[in-house]
Amino acid sequence: MFAAAGLAGVAKRDAGRPLGLDNLRGLAAAPRRGGPKVTVIMPLYNAAGTVETALASLMAQTHADLEALCVDDASTDDGPARVEAFAAGDPRVRLIRQDANAGAYAARNRGLAEATGAFVTVHDADDWSHPEKIARHLADLRRGRAPFNISAWVRATPELVFLGGWRPAADLVERNFSSVFLPRTLLERLGPWDDARLSADRELACRLQRVFGLPRQAAFLATPLAFGRSEPGSLTRTGPTHVATMYHGLRREYFEASDFWHARLDPAALRKGGLAARPPYFPAPPALRPDRHAPAHDLLFIGDFNFLGGTQKSALAMIAAARAAGLDAALMQYRRVDQDVTQPLNAAVRAMAWAAGVRIVAPGERLRATTVVVTYPPVFDTALDRFPQVEHERLAVAVNQMAERDLERTDVAYAPARVRANLAALIGSEGIWAPISARVRALMAADDRYPRPFADTWTPLLDTSRWCAREPVWRGGAGRFERGRRPVIGRHGRDHPLKWPREPASLCAAYCAGRPCDVRFLGGAVHARARLTAWPANWRDEAFDARDVASFLAGLDVFLHYPDPRYIEEFGRAPMEAMAVGVPVILPPEFEPTFGAAALYAPPEGVWPLVARLWEDRGFWEDRVAAGRAFVAENCAYAVFPARLARLAAADGAPRPMAAAAAP
Repeated sequence: MFAAAGLAGVAKRDAGRPLGLDNLRGLAAAPRRGGPKVTVIMPLYNAAGTVETALASLMAQTHADLEALCVDDASTDDGPARVEAFAAGDPRVRLIRQDANAGAYAARNRGLAEATGAFVTVHDADDWSHPEKIARHLADLRRGRAPFNISAWVRATPELVFLGGWRPAADLVERNFSSVFLPRTLLERLGPWDDARLSADRELACRLQRVFGLPRQAAFLATPLAFGRSEPGSLTRTGPTHVATMYHGLRREYFEASDFWHARLDPAALRKGGLAARPPYFPAPPALRPDRHAPAHDLLFIGDFNFLGGTQKSALAMIAAARAAGLDAALMQYRRVDQDVTQPLNAAVRAMAWAAGVRIVAPGERLRATTVVVTYPPVFDTALDRFPQVEHERLAVAVNQMAERDLERTDVAYAPARVRANLAALIGSEGIWAPISARVRALMAADDRYPRPFADTWTPLLDTSRWCAREPVWRGGAGRFERGRRPVIGRHGRDHPLKWPREPASLCAAYCAGRPCDVRFLGGAVHARARLTAWPANWRDEAFDARDVASFLAGLDVFLHYPDPRYIEEFGRAPMEAMAVGVPVILPPEFEPTFGAAALYAPPEGVWPLVARLWEDRGFWEDRVAAGRAFVAENCAYAVFPARLARLAAADGAPRPMAAAAAP
């Protein structure tokens, strides 16, 4: 392997002992001086049995101009004493002591603060390096290919059995992120390691790639220049920090957070002026920070925040209401097997969370939350592994989705029994199920698959200070049809088959096809088009979120919302938003239990007469606007949320036990 790459071979240090990681030496030429000084930082924590092997491999480097700074992270074994003994025989080795255990990356930064070399790299206290490793790094860096480089390694047992990564792969050799090698001045200008307890080597490499506009940096030499010791007790092989959590768990959340932070950096500004920020650079799970505290929150919201639409908006509105009330909030993305689980948390949601001080909870955490709110019941139709251990006092489930999306029960969203069982297994109880409307309450009460509905109705919320800020403007008037003025009517929402009337005649009647008005659809209309042989000349559609919803609604004179009669519309966030903006709303009669006097109701063929009256009768129009806004103020403003929580606490004040940890 080494000979093929032009590297010196290896042999046993002690011919009488078995070959192993601790009985290995290189056969390279004798060390040479005269080159730039390289600082090798070696974090040390309870590595008494391996640190001498690591130091011996460093002191045997052919590039001899180096210093090895062993930073003891409050070890409880005699590793520091062994380093001191080694240093007595080689002045290039120095022991630095940390007062308290803060993790390997805090130790790296302590070493960096005392480094004197022109270049810096890292070496773990349980690894072995080929004697030409540093020389090869320097030679590659001098080629100017990139301002830093990375070499390869292979994981091995103490008996020198090569293992590769934790997942089967065609090649056992991997990039060695701890080998990042760069000028010390560059590291000081662009920021030291983040102070996480794991994966900050990757963060540093990705940060450098972002700043210099580089692609993902491969190892400059395919042959491994280090053997990484693999033992069962390492951070990469145990519990919540297992390397598998890069796909689901603490490491994944750290990766996503760091990638999001990198995307917001200004590379040109950093190349010019450096990075002023110092660790921690971005929010990350507390379990990964030096103090490793178990966080406590007033509220933990659990749902699918990548599922765009009214459900996501309602969940974010609850979070915003909690923060407006001065409550500490956290959210957890519950990844669903029926969706793309590889997608990171929605960038807009993460930006909101960071800006509002809302913590993002990762699978595998342990925390406390006074109240847990499930924002979308279908997510619990499957049990998530590594579910956080959540000590809590009460659990609320906002029932914004029935088990089936249609009255014929053909479009199944979840099985209530399965959701209830998973809630009990993962959180400790099935919780209190709060309907979001009178219609949901009636459907739950008539169906014994659901728990008894909570007495309080959790109507979806919105920020009335923003949505109700506009002064409504009546643009109609008697006779204006004749003078060429036309009302603008429309709707917005996801383009789902059940979101449109099933029959073409009802679809055309409900949305005033061919009438003297302009009809606007925000959210797409592919399924509507599929039901018609010809697209009405007065209809126009735009893609979902093609523009700001509030601005779209402000351009309407009347809002319409007519789904398939089979569709179970649990509430109707879009009509609520129209009411808040100050637009009269016309709905099918089945919405009357939800909105009461706040809207007008008619079958499809009765829509146009109401539109015409609203256009011609200013008093009627203003009365409808006032009724809609009164409903929103009374039921949907952020200010109602604390009272809901108080009523929830009064109904269920007994603390809940912490659910057993899910298997890794």
